[in-house]
Amino acid sequence: MTPELEAILDEIGWTIAKRCSPWLAAKWINSLSQTGGKLGAGPQDSKELAAKMNKLFNAMVDVMRQLDEVPAGLRRSINLASTSKEEMLNLFQKGEENFPDFIESFQGGFWSLAPGIEATLSRLELEAGPKKKGRPRNEVAFSVAATVLEIFIVGLGIVPSAGRRPDGRGLSGPYGKAVEQTYAALGVIVSDAHDQCEEALGKLDHERLAGLLLLRCPVTRHHAEFEFGNGTIAV
Repeated sequence: MTPELEAILDEIGWTIAKRCSPWLAAKWINSLSQTGGKLGAGPQDSKELAAKMNKLFNAMVDVMRQLDEVPAGLRRSINLASTSKEEMLNLFQKGEENFPDFIESFQGGFWSLAPGIEATLSRLELEAGPKKKGRPRNEVAFSVAATVLEIFIVGLGIVPSAGRRPDGRGLSGPYGKAVEQTYAALGVIVSDAHDQCEEALGKLDHERLAGLLLLRCPVTRHHAEFEFGNGTIAV
Protein backbone atom coordinates (compact mmCIF):
# COMPACT_ATOMS: atom_id res chain seq x y z
CA MET A 1 0.00 0.00 0.00
CA THR A 2 1.37 3.41 -0.97
CA PRO A 3 1.67 6.24 1.59
CA GLU A 4 -0.86 8.22 -0.47
CA LEU A 5 -3.47 5.49 -0.26
CA GLU A 6 -2.78 4.86 3.43
CA ALA A 7 -3.31 8.56 4.16
CA ILE A 8 -6.69 8.42 2.41
CA LEU A 9 -7.79 5.36 4.38
CA ASP A 10 -6.52 6.80 7.68
CA GLU A 11 -9.37 9.30 7.40
CA ILE A 12 -11.88 6.44 7.68
CA GLY A 13 -10.24 4.47 10.48
CA TRP A 14 -7.63 2.35 8.69
CA THR A 15 -5.36 2.27 11.74
CA ILE A 16 -8.09 0.71 13.90
CA ALA A 17 -9.43 -1.52 11.11
CA LYS A 18 -6.10 -3.24 10.44
CA ARG A 19 -5.62 -3.81 14.19
CA CYS A 20 -9.05 -5.41 14.44
CA SER A 21 -8.26 -8.04 11.80
CA PRO A 22 -4.73 -8.27 10.35
CA TRP A 23 -5.88 -11.20 8.18
CA LEU A 24 -8.78 -9.23 6.70
CA ALA A 25 -6.50 -6.20 6.32
CA ALA A 26 -4.23 -8.27 4.07
CA LYS A 27 -7.27 -9.17 1.96
CA TRP A 28 -8.34 -5.52 1.80
CA ILE A 29 -4.87 -4.46 0.64
CA ASN A 30 -5.00 -7.09 -2.11
CA SER A 31 -8.39 -5.77 -3.28
CA LEU A 32 -7.22 -2.16 -3.36
CA SER A 33 -5.40 -2.45 -6.67
CA GLN A 34 -5.97 -1.74 -10.35
CA THR A 35 -7.35 -5.26 -10.69
CA GLY A 36 -9.63 -5.00 -7.66
CA GLY A 37 -8.06 -8.18 -6.31
CA LYS A 38 -9.14 -10.19 -9.34
CA LEU A 39 -6.89 -13.13 -10.16
CA GLY A 40 -7.63 -13.26 -13.87
CA ALA A 41 -7.67 -10.52 -16.49
CA GLY A 42 -11.22 -11.57 -17.42
CA PRO A 43 -13.63 -14.54 -17.24
CA GLN A 44 -11.84 -16.48 -19.98
CA ASP A 45 -8.43 -15.88 -18.43
CA SER A 46 -9.77 -16.98 -15.02
CA LYS A 47 -11.20 -20.11 -16.62
CA GLU A 48 -7.85 -21.00 -18.19
CA LEU A 49 -5.97 -20.30 -14.95
CA ALA A 50 -8.42 -22.47 -13.01
CA ALA A 51 -7.84 -25.35 -15.44
CA LYS A 52 -4.06 -25.04 -15.06
CA MET A 53 -4.27 -24.82 -11.26
CA ASN A 54 -6.59 -27.80 -11.08
CA LYS A 55 -4.24 -29.87 -13.26
CA LEU A 56 -1.26 -28.84 -11.12
CA PHE A 57 -3.08 -29.63 -7.88
CA ASN A 58 -4.12 -33.10 -9.06
CA ALA A 59 -0.54 -33.83 -10.19
CA MET A 60 0.79 -32.77 -6.79
CA VAL A 61 -1.74 -34.97 -4.97
CA ASP A 62 -0.62 -37.90 -7.13
CA VAL A 63 3.03 -37.23 -6.17
CA MET A 64 2.08 -37.21 -2.47
CA ARG A 65 0.41 -40.61 -2.85
CA GLN A 66 3.42 -42.05 -4.66
CA LEU A 67 5.74 -40.78 -1.92
CA ASP A 68 3.59 -42.63 0.66
CA GLU A 69 4.38 -45.83 -1.23
CA VAL A 70 8.18 -45.41 -1.14
CA PRO A 71 9.65 -48.44 0.73
CA ALA A 72 11.24 -47.73 4.12
CA GLY A 73 14.73 -48.66 2.88
CA LEU A 74 14.55 -46.26 -0.06
CA ARG A 75 13.06 -43.58 2.16
CA ARG A 76 15.96 -43.86 4.60
CA SER A 77 18.47 -43.77 1.73
CA ILE A 78 16.90 -40.61 0.29
CA ASN A 79 16.85 -38.90 3.69
CA LEU A 80 20.44 -39.93 4.39
CA ALA A 81 21.69 -38.62 1.05
CA SER A 82 19.74 -35.36 1.58
CA THR A 83 21.29 -34.71 4.99
CA SER A 84 24.20 -32.26 4.93
CA LYS A 85 27.59 -33.28 6.30
CA GLU A 86 27.28 -30.65 9.04
CA GLU A 87 23.87 -31.94 10.11
CA MET A 88 25.06 -35.55 10.01
CA LEU A 89 28.08 -34.75 12.20
CA ASN A 90 25.83 -32.90 14.63
CA LEU A 91 23.51 -35.93 14.87
CA PHE A 92 26.42 -38.31 15.49
CA GLN A 93 27.78 -36.05 18.21
CA LYS A 94 24.40 -36.12 19.91
CA GLY A 95 24.26 -39.90 19.61
CA GLU A 96 21.15 -39.76 17.40
CA GLU A 97 20.61 -42.24 14.62
CA ASN A 98 17.40 -40.87 13.10
CA PHE A 99 18.03 -38.58 10.16
CA PRO A 100 15.62 -35.79 9.23
CA ASP A 101 12.66 -37.07 7.22
CA PHE A 102 12.82 -34.77 4.22
CA ILE A 103 10.05 -36.64 2.43
CA GLU A 104 7.68 -36.04 5.34
CA SER A 105 8.66 -32.35 5.44
CA PHE A 106 8.02 -32.07 1.71
CA GLN A 107 4.58 -33.65 2.09
CA GLY A 108 3.79 -31.44 5.08
CA GLY A 109 4.59 -28.36 3.06
CA PHE A 110 2.23 -29.42 0.30
CA TRP A 111 -0.67 -30.18 2.64
CA SER A 112 -0.13 -26.78 4.27
CA LEU A 113 -0.57 -25.23 0.83
CA ALA A 114 -3.61 -27.32 -0.09
CA PRO A 115 -6.29 -25.11 1.59
CA GLY A 116 -4.86 -22.03 -0.12
CA ILE A 117 -4.78 -23.75 -3.50
CA GLU A 118 -8.37 -24.93 -3.13
CA ALA A 119 -9.52 -21.45 -2.04
CA THR A 120 -7.75 -19.89 -5.02
CA LEU A 121 -9.38 -22.40 -7.36
CA SER A 122 -12.78 -21.48 -5.94
CA ARG A 123 -12.10 -17.79 -6.57
CA LEU A 124 -11.01 -18.46 -10.14
CA GLU A 125 -14.08 -20.58 -10.82
CA LEU A 126 -16.28 -17.82 -9.40
CA GLU A 127 -14.60 -15.23 -11.60
CA ALA A 128 -15.02 -17.50 -14.62
CA GLY A 129 -18.71 -18.11 -13.88
CA PRO A 130 -21.54 -17.32 -16.33
CA LYS A 131 -22.20 -13.66 -17.06
CA LYS A 132 -25.01 -12.09 -15.08
CA LYS A 133 -28.01 -10.64 -16.89
CA GLY A 134 -28.41 -6.90 -17.13
CA ARG A 135 -25.87 -4.13 -17.50
CA PRO A 136 -22.26 -5.35 -17.09
CA ARG A 137 -20.79 -4.26 -13.77
CA ASN A 138 -17.41 -2.60 -13.42
CA GLU A 139 -16.04 -5.37 -11.20
CA VAL A 140 -12.84 -3.55 -10.26
CA ALA A 141 -14.65 -0.34 -9.28
CA PHE A 142 -17.23 -2.31 -7.29
CA SER A 143 -14.55 -4.32 -5.49
CA VAL A 144 -12.72 -1.13 -4.46
CA ALA A 145 -15.94 0.54 -3.26
CA ALA A 146 -16.95 -2.56 -1.27
CA THR A 147 -13.49 -2.80 0.29
CA VAL A 148 -13.45 0.86 1.32
CA LEU A 149 -16.92 0.33 2.81
CA GLU A 150 -15.73 -2.56 4.97
CA ILE A 151 -12.72 -0.57 6.18
CA PHE A 152 -15.03 2.35 6.99
CA ILE A 153 -17.39 0.19 9.05
CA VAL A 154 -14.65 -1.57 11.01
CA GLY A 155 -12.57 1.58 11.38
CA LEU A 156 -15.30 4.00 12.45
CA GLY A 157 -18.02 1.66 13.70
CA ILE A 158 -20.81 3.19 11.61
CA VAL A 159 -22.54 2.50 8.30
CA PRO A 160 -22.05 5.41 5.91
CA SER A 161 -24.34 6.76 3.24
CA ALA A 162 -23.50 7.60 -0.34
CA GLY A 163 -24.85 10.97 -1.42
CA ARG A 164 -24.01 13.41 -4.15
CA ARG A 165 -22.76 16.96 -3.70
CA PRO A 166 -25.40 19.66 -4.33
CA ASP A 167 -23.64 20.73 -7.51
CA GLY A 168 -23.61 17.13 -8.76
CA ARG A 169 -19.84 17.12 -9.07
CA GLY A 170 -18.63 14.25 -6.98
CA LEU A 171 -19.85 12.51 -3.85
CA SER A 172 -20.65 13.93 -0.45
CA GLY A 173 -19.67 12.47 2.90
CA PRO A 174 -16.47 10.78 4.09
CA TYR A 175 -17.26 7.41 2.48
CA GLY A 176 -17.91 8.82 -0.98
CA LYS A 177 -14.87 11.08 -0.70
CA ALA A 178 -12.66 8.14 0.32
CA VAL A 179 -13.90 6.03 -2.61
CA GLU A 180 -13.28 8.81 -5.14
CA GLN A 181 -9.80 9.47 -3.75
CA THR A 182 -9.00 5.75 -3.74
CA TYR A 183 -10.05 5.46 -7.40
CA ALA A 184 -7.76 8.38 -8.23
CA ALA A 185 -4.83 6.92 -6.25
CA LEU A 186 -5.18 3.53 -7.94
CA GLY A 187 -5.85 4.90 -11.42
CA VAL A 188 -9.24 3.16 -11.59
CA ILE A 189 -11.50 4.78 -14.18
CA VAL A 190 -15.22 4.79 -13.36
CA SER A 191 -18.08 6.68 -14.99
CA ASP A 192 -20.12 7.18 -11.80
CA ALA A 193 -18.60 6.48 -8.39
CA HIS A 194 -22.00 7.04 -6.76
CA ASP A 195 -23.44 3.96 -8.45
CA GLN A 196 -20.55 1.83 -7.17
CA CYS A 197 -21.02 3.08 -3.60
CA GLU A 198 -24.76 2.47 -3.71
CA GLU A 199 -24.27 -1.05 -5.03
CA ALA A 200 -21.66 -1.80 -2.35
CA LEU A 201 -24.09 -0.63 0.34
CA GLY A 202 -26.91 -2.61 -1.26
CA LYS A 203 -24.87 -5.83 -1.23
CA LEU A 204 -24.08 -5.44 2.50
CA ASP A 205 -26.40 -7.76 4.43
CA HIS A 206 -27.11 -7.95 8.17
CA GLU A 207 -24.86 -10.97 8.72
CA ARG A 208 -21.83 -9.38 7.06
CA LEU A 209 -22.40 -6.07 8.84
CA ALA A 210 -22.66 -7.73 12.24
CA GLY A 211 -19.46 -9.66 11.55
CA LEU A 212 -17.57 -6.48 10.64
CA LEU A 213 -18.76 -4.68 13.75
CA LEU A 214 -17.84 -7.62 15.96
CA LEU A 215 -14.30 -7.39 14.62
CA ARG A 216 -14.17 -3.83 15.90
CA CYS A 217 -15.53 -4.46 19.39
CA PRO A 218 -12.60 -6.40 20.97
CA VAL A 219 -10.18 -3.62 20.00
CA THR A 220 -12.29 -0.55 20.78
CA ARG A 221 -14.51 -2.05 23.51
CA HIS A 222 -17.27 -0.30 21.64
CA HIS A 223 -21.00 -1.11 21.92
CA ALA A 224 -23.17 -0.11 19.00
CA GLU A 225 -26.88 -0.26 18.29
CA PHE A 226 -28.31 1.35 15.18
CA GLU A 227 -30.85 1.08 12.42
CA PHE A 228 -29.96 -0.90 9.33
CA GLY A 229 -32.52 -1.67 6.66
CA ASN A 230 -35.75 -2.60 8.41
CA GLY A 231 -34.22 -3.63 11.70
CA THR A 232 -31.76 -2.82 14.45
CA ILE A 233 -28.33 -4.37 14.90
CA ALA A 234 -26.66 -4.37 18.32
CA VAL A 235 -23.08 -5.49 18.94
